[in-house]
Amino acid sequence: MPTLSHIHPPLRKQFKHYIIICIRIFSNLNILIIMEQQFDAILTGSDSQIEGVASAINYPGYANAYEFNAIDETLHLVIAKEADGNWIRIAGSEPYFAGWVDELVEQINNSTINTTNG
Repeated sequence: MPTLSHIHPPLRKQFKHYIIICIRIFSNLNILIIMEQQFDAILTGSDSQIEGVASAINYPGYANAYEFNAIDETLHLVIAKEADGNWIRIAGSEPYFAGWVDELVEQINNSTINTTNG
């Protein structure tokens, strides 16, 4: 399935920041399942900002996981939420800045708020 990361960066701005694929299950309870969430994200590098795309992913052993891929392919980061509620880095490229987890989580939270309100 094509994602925003497959679109040439200048054209990407023309597309919505959120792609949500929803399936509605009709039964006694109408259940809305969000299958994929993807949004533009920016992390702070040592010299400049790193623009990329963050996506909700399935990662074994974790209920919530996200992957960040830099547009210029210089950074790959996978984070997940542990059972105690703390977010940790579980995979990715080196070098790695510890602050990136917090930066990405903040953008995930903002994205989730915007998606549920929008």
